[in-house]
This record gives sequence, C-alpha cells and structure tokens, in this order.
Amino acid sequence: MMNQDDVDYWVKRTLYKQSWKKNHPLIRCLARGIGVHHDGLSRQYRSLVEAMFRARHLKVVVTTETLSLGVNMPCRTTVFAGDSPKLTPLRYRQMMGRSGRRGYDNVGHVIFLGIPPHKISYLMTSSLLSLHGNFAMSTTSVLRALISHSEADDKKFRLRSIANLLQETFSPPSQNSAEHPLKALEVLKKQIGYHYRFSLEYLVQIGLIDCSGQTAGAAGLVSHLYASNPANFAFAVLLQSGIFDSICSGFSANINVVNDSKLVLKLENKAICREVLGILCHLFFRVPFPANFKKSINSLSHVVMSPLCQEAQAVLARHNQTTVALFTQYCRTFSRDCLGAEDPSLPMSGVKFSGTPISDTDDVSSPLVEEFKSSAREFHARSPFVALSGHTDSFLSGQEIMETVNHQIKIGETDFVPTIELKDARRRELPLNAYALDFFIHGAYARLLKDNSLVEGYAWDLLKEWSLILKSIKLALTYVIVDAESDKVFLTFTALSNEFKRAFDDIGSQHAVSRSE
Repeated sequence: MMNQDDVDYWVKRTLYKQSWKKNHPLIRCLARGIGVHHDGLSRQYRSLVEAMFRARHLKVVVTTETLSLGVNMPCRTTVFAGDSPKLTPLRYRQMMGRSGRRGYDNVGHVIFLGIPPHKISYLMTSSLLSLHGNFAMSTTSVLRALISHSEADDKKFRLRSIANLLQETFSPPSQNSAEHPLKALEVLKKQIGYHYRFSLEYLVQIGLIDCSGQTAGAAGLVSHLYASNPANFAFAVLLQSGIFDSICSGFSANINVVNDSKLVLKLENKAICREVLGILCHLFFRVPFPANFKKSINSLSHVVMSPLCQEAQAVLARHNQTTVALFTQYCRTFSRDCLGAEDPSLPMSGVKFSGTPISDTDDVSSPLVEEFKSSAREFHARSPFVALSGHTDSFLSGQEIMETVNHQIKIGETDFVPTIELKDARRRELPLNAYALDFFIHGAYARLLKDNSLVEGYAWDLLKEWSLILKSIKLALTYVIVDAESDKVFLTFTALSNEFKRAFDDIGSQHAVSRSE
C-alpha cells in the first residue's frame, strides 16, 4: 500500500518531469480519485496512475486500449463506453479480463454503454483469432542491420548477430500446407536468404548502399524513419531526386513574425510548407476515400488531396516500377529453385484441387490437348488459381503482388513490398483524405471532424502521428544534410514541424472553449 507521503512524492515527481503546476486538471482529478490512461499522455503520468490505482487511491480510471497491453491493473468493473472499429474480440477479452480482483472480489462485472446488441453478442461469442508468426525481415530491418554492422566496434560479433537473424524464424508454416512442418520450415529459412538478396539489390538500386555493402546517401534518414516503412523509402527517393530542394528554394531564413504575442510563419513560407506537406500526405498515414467519394459543396476545406505534381509522380512511378521488377524476380527465382511442384490447395481453407491423373487409355495427342499445351503460359511467382485466368508473372504493382502471389511464398505485412501506390486495385486514381493538410491550413479541430468525415479519437491519433513524424523527419535530415542550420530544406521542415505541433497542442484549448460556450 502507498501511504500519503508516497503519493505526494510521486505526484511531485510527475509535476517536475512534466513542468506542470499543482492545479493541472489531471493532477486535480487524481486528488478526487479519478485517473486518465492513454497513449497520448506521458509515461511518468501513466506510471503514477497505475501505481495509485493498484494502491486503491483511485476509484475510476478512464482509459483506451493501453490497459489491455499487459499492464497489471485489476479492477472490480470494466465499462466499455461507446463502439469503435478497434474494439475487437481479442481486445475485449484482454480488457474485460481486468474485472475481478483476486482476493477482493468473488466476481467481476462488465458494462456496455452505447454499443449495439449485435456487437455485444459478437464480442462475447466470437472465438479468438489464431496466432500466426510474422515474416520478421523487412527491407528496413536489413538496412538497419547494415548500418549497425558498419558502426560496430566488434564487427565479427555484429556479423554473427545478423547471421542469426537470417537463420532463425518465428513464422511457423501454414497449417494448411501439404508439406511436413520441418520441411516447410527449411523452405522458409531459404526464403529469408532470398529476401535478403532482394533487399540488398533494392538498396543498391535506390542509392542507400554501394556495391560493397557500405551505407550511402539517405540511409541514416531511412533507418531513423523505420516505423513508417515503406513511406520512408519513397521519401528518401523524392529527397534524393531534388524535388524538395526545388520547392524549398524560396524559403526565407527569417521564418517567423510576431502576431498577437505568438510566433507564426510568414505567408510565403507557409505556402511553401503547405506544398511540402501536400507531397508528404501522399506518403504517410494515408486515409483513402471510396473511388466515388464527392466532398460537400459547402465545404471550404480541401477534403480530398490534389494529385501529386507531375515530377513527383514520375519519380515515384520509376521507383515503383524498379521495385516491382526486383521483387518479381526474387519471387520467381525462389519459386523455381526451392518450391518445386505446385501446391494445388487454397491458401485459407486448404481445399485441394489435385485434378484427375492421366490414364493409359486417355488420348493425349488430340488436337484439343495440343492446343492447350501450345497456349499454356509459364509462371512461377503467380498463384496457380489466379494464373487460370491467363495471368503470368507480370505484376503491375506491389499491391497486386501481395494479393496474387503464390501462397507458398510467405509474405509479411501489407507494406512488405516497398512501394507507394498512387492508384487503387483497378488502376484508378486513389482519392486520399486531406485531413493533415486541412488541419495545417485552418487548425480548427471541430471543422476537421465535420468536413473530413473523421471520428474524434481516430482523428486525434492521426494528428498526433503527424506531429511525431514531422519531428522525426526534422531530426533525420541532420543525418544527410551537412550544414543543416543554413539549408533551405531543413529550415522548411523545421518550420513545418513547429507550426504543426503548435496547431496540434492548441486542440485542448479549442475543446475548453467549446465546452464553455
């Protein structure tokens, strides 16, 4: 149990770490037995809430799914207030498992507020998803391994660590696989080696490593932005092409003027920042609209992103074409060398279509059979079921590879192929939500929710991610720009990051004003 002296110590520590005053709303809530716990708050405050709740100094904690991630905070009652797409059976089980304190309660309680009955039934009766391993190696992880090796003092030890990464896998073979599990695991280990080869060729192609494996160009920047894969590669390609240098050439070094006791951007500099942000919106945290979406005629916001400039489109198109060609070659080579005979089973259900074997009495020399043989198309990387419609190993996009590749070739997450698609699966223009650009222009959170059709919590999370990624880009540019303090690109991204953060930090005050009205 925490006594009052312990509570006072941890509260003072949090106030010092956060530069808060004693009358801060979150601290005043603690004195009334109410805590708040979500990812947007600091680690120090969340730790304080966890400790005070376990010590029974808090009676109510308002939280998001952060408490479902292994935090030990048992309670008497769990209340699910409002529906959300993130409320899945797995998260429901994790959060409702907090109900009932061992040694204190005989039973725990779960309360649903504002959730449709059919959703409640779905949450309570659905079976949990099967746990599957993930293909642990990505192109970004390969680059980070190369950087780690080049910077290591003990290169032999670091090389052994990288070798272990190639040899060990935590991705088990599919339960529907026709092969023996150990044999399938050996094939998977071979694929890791082939994928490593693809990653090296790709990194050489875009200038992040040289032919000897030494890092070059914007490798440090891409590594620093590892969490945003594959947008980090597309951003590096655009940066190396000189597009941002051209846009930022008119940026004034005197970036701020005083207005109402606040430092704000000059109009000409803000226009440059808007143009840069317009390109970034096609790379990071994209929220697509349906192809037939039309914005309201009464809206003064952009709502839908304008197409990229022709120069940027051309750079990304060449990058995508090169990447798809390399990845296709990797899939073809691996399939031809390691997979052997086709697996005639469907990837999800495991239903097999082995066909009927040819008997001695069958006429295999008929004109029809000969015609089929002559018109047959060779393929290795494509799924045999997709190949029935005449498709070969000619892929148009990374998305098509992900959706139609042979299921024996293990593919990781949806961003496994490092491309940025500017068109949808039907090769139509992909309409993207311009929420980040609109917020940067007007800074009105309530207007953003209405015009851009975003849910409040989801919008806040997206804007927070944008604030963090702009800060990360600003820091990452110091890895590739020698004299950053006088570089126009660095100054532009610094101003963009600071201005976006200022607008994001003002969201709380906007809520306070709206409540007072």
